[in-house]
Amino acid sequence: MPGRFDVERDLIARLLNVLGVSATTSNPQKTHGRETGADVAMRLGSSTIGVQVTEYHGDEGNAGSTLRAREESDASQGIIRAYAVPTNASAGLTKRINDKIAKAIRYNFEEFTEVWLLIAASLPNAGAAAATSVVPIFITAEWLEQHYGKALRGGQSTGAYFFMCSCGRRFSNGRSRKGGKSFASPKTSHLKGRMGNDRSTARGTTNAIAVEAKC
Repeated sequence: MPGRFDVERDLIARLLNVLGVSATTSNPQKTHGRETGADVAMRLGSSTIGVQVTEYHGDEGNAGSTLRAREESDASQGIIRAYAVPTNASAGLTKRINDKIAKAIRYNFEEFTEVWLLIAASLPNAGAAAATSVVPIFITAEWLEQHYGKALRGGQSTGAYFFMCSCGRRFSNGRSRKGGKSFASPKTSHLKGRMGNDRSTARGTTNAIAVEAKC
């Protein structure tokens, strides 16, 4: 059974595959012999990027996701059933973002050039598919920016990504560490000009990018 780092590294690999780029990943805790605040380190060009990785659960509360626990139990017993999943992603996203922002405050991330936050949803894994699923038609770049843009830009992350793994769809919100300003880019500055197939939107103060890949 893969460990937590292997799972998180795989999620990053899925995102990078959609973005059309490659990077070398490593375990920052093993590299530095201590916690750095990042779950995975990524070497991209001349930059070392620390990535915080977390999984979205629509029903998550203070005690975690009841649906995920039930789904994992069913999967271990070979039970197949239909599950009712929340259609409103607000609660699950708010929980994940707030938790990661709170964790990031405890670190200065001096080991990294940039810090990214990856929130993965719609995981195509047994025991997780329903609990992490979202309804794509209800998620837009503008909605994400309206609800979470200010909080994310006020945190440590220079880029934040909500990635629906099963269909390769992702939304991003980024800001430059230099000056703390947000920018409408499909990725950080290192990837500008390399995303020719992206379909991006940036209206007014909405600093978010919507990209879809074929399922």
